[in-house]
Formats: sequence, structure tokens, C-alpha cells
Amino acid sequence: MAHVRDIMQKNVITIEHDKTVHDAAIMLKEKEISFLVIIRDEKPIG
Repeated sequence: MAHVRDIMQKNVITIEHDKTVHDAAIMLKEKEISFLVIIRDEKPIG
């Protein structure tokens, strides 16, 4: 069985909660990633 540490993403890319969906789409494309962690006051919220 795999451990979380073996499959987790170590360099998580974040975006502030007040950015637009367009901003997020641009970031996803530029960084060639498929998800972002949404943050508010440096804490993950989504």
C-alpha cells in the first residue's frame, strides 16, 4: 500500500480567493498544472 508522502504534491501552487476564474485559468495553463489551492490570509480554504 502506498503512503501519502509517496504520492502527495510537495510544491503546491496557490491562488488568492479574490482572483477571478480567468486568472486561475491562466495560471493553470502557464504552470501546466491541473489544480490550485485557494487561500485567504495564507490559509487554504478550497
